[in-house]
Amino acid sequence: SQMRLFPSPRTQKDASESPLSLMEYIVHIQGLSHDGQGIARLTDPGHPQQEREIVCFVQHALPTQIVRAKVTAKRRSFWQAETVEILDAGQTVSPFCPHGQTCGGCPLQALPYPEQLFAKQTILASALTRIGHLPQTLLDERMHTILPSPKTEHYRNKMEFAFGKDAKGACILGQRMAKSARVVSTPHCLLMPALS
Repeated sequence: SQMRLFPSPRTQKDASESPLSLMEYIVHIQGLSHDGQGIARLTDPGHPQQEREIVCFVQHALPTQIVRAKVTAKRRSFWQAETVEILDAGQTVSPFCPHGQTCGGCPLQALPYPEQLFAKQTILASALTRIGHLPQTLLDERMHTILPSPKTEHYRNKMEFAFGKDAKGACILGQRMAKSARVVSTPHCLLMPALS
């Protein structure tokens, strides 16, 4: 189903802001991209009579959520946006990791585990058909449902860390925030194997 754009009340013109930064819309997130961004399909407000559909990739948004999103970039065939506010959490849950809201290492934690598996299977099938040009009938015959892991915590065997500075300028080791160079300390990460 397609979601139409609903301009936010905050779209009043202000001479100090660029037109792009004023574009906020309420969108329903319908899917996930390969890098964990929410996908909304929208009717381009610049071409309402043509019903031109635009794909909008929304950072920090997950399927079933309704969010207020600010457009950050417009390309010919897609837009990029950031979540300003989650209006309806949909079927999402609270991340189990204490760093789940700030760290970029596990963007799907707010999805129930069966939904994470479904999203990953959908992303894989899309890549195999769209990029790999495999026929859907072959995938339907050969691709099995992803098996759930018995462990949802402390299962990663590879982690990449970065050095950065905290608010006081002290050196820290941690994870990068999603789509950012900023490093956040993650001393209680629940994806790393427990240290003994």
